[in-house]
Amino acid sequence: MMKLPISFISLAIISSAVLLFLPNVSGAQELSEREESVCEVLEQRASEIQKNLEERALAVVEVQAKHQLNISERRIKLGESAVAHRAKADIDRTIAINAMSEIAETKIEQAAVETYRQAVDAATAKRRDNFDAARLDFLNKLIDINQDHYTATEAAVLKFRTKVATTISYTRNACQQNTFKGVVHAEFVKGLQDARLGYISFRAELKHPRQGLKFLIEERSTVYKTIVTDFEEEMQTARDELRLVFK
Repeated sequence: MMKLPISFISLAIISSAVLLFLPNVSGAQELSEREESVCEVLEQRASEIQKNLEERALAVVEVQAKHQLNISERRIKLGESAVAHRAKADIDRTIAINAMSEIAETKIEQAAVETYRQAVDAATAKRRDNFDAARLDFLNKLIDINQDHYTATEAAVLKFRTKVATTISYTRNACQQNTFKGVVHAEFVKGLQDARLGYISFRAELKHPRQGLKFLIEERSTVYKTIVTDFEEEMQTARDELRLVFK
């Protein structure tokens, strides 16, 4: 079972941060009852929010950097593994066909073995090219799903952060202008509520990347099966033609 790309996990870091910033109802009542300290408390809360946003943003950057490093390392390992596997398969195939050539007694039989060798080499090369193309297509589509999801979420997070920044700016300005503290607190809470609910609504409507990933895996599986079936048919034809000579 394929794991989700870490970039999806990095978005979860942002999402969890978004839901932490709304003051609770009991806190709102307490602030209303202590109007003389509302601005001090709200300023403390605003500073905490800004600090959290910055820390979460840094965490996302770190996770994404680690993700890119993991992808690079994994591609290298997979490439090395494929090269080694194919090299061994080539050696084994050559040994097997050379053994056939050694038992060929007539020129017709020798020619048949050589024809078989060429057919097998061609079928193998075709299968490898098709598999490589299928893997690349899968990777590109996976990257597209990742990027679309990230872009949409990034826009929603930016909207959320802008709303939070606007709310904090209003709160500070209102406090400096000695605006009625009950109004300041109510606007502060409302601003964060609007930002939070807007993001929650976005998340509810956003298509989960697992849906696209599931489709890609199924599509890849179908393509792989077709490649294998075509290869087996070509190999069977080559074997049948060889058997006609070695009766």
